[in-house]
Amino acid sequence: MARHAGVGIGTLYRHFPTRETLYGAVYWREVDQLVELAQHLEAKAAPIEALRRWMRAHVEFVATKKGMAAAIALAAHGPRASKRTRLAG
Repeated sequence: MARHAGVGIGTLYRHFPTRETLYGAVYWREVDQLVELAQHLEAKAAPIEALRRWMRAHVEFVATKKGMAAAIALAAHGPRASKRTRLAG
């Protein structure tokens, strides 16, 4: 994984000491991207088109996480979860 990202294994573990912290970082970055997409679409697209495009992105997000449910559950309910309410609000 580190090699694929172009960093050394030490750098990877320094930033993400466990798999759960790495999964969490990826998960929350993708949630942030969905929020950013919603904000962009709200400003730039007609309401029905914005909803369609955001729903498509959300379905893709959920579909890619299908095999990682247990790891994502840990990430989604970890210490950072309480700070993430932008999608629910």
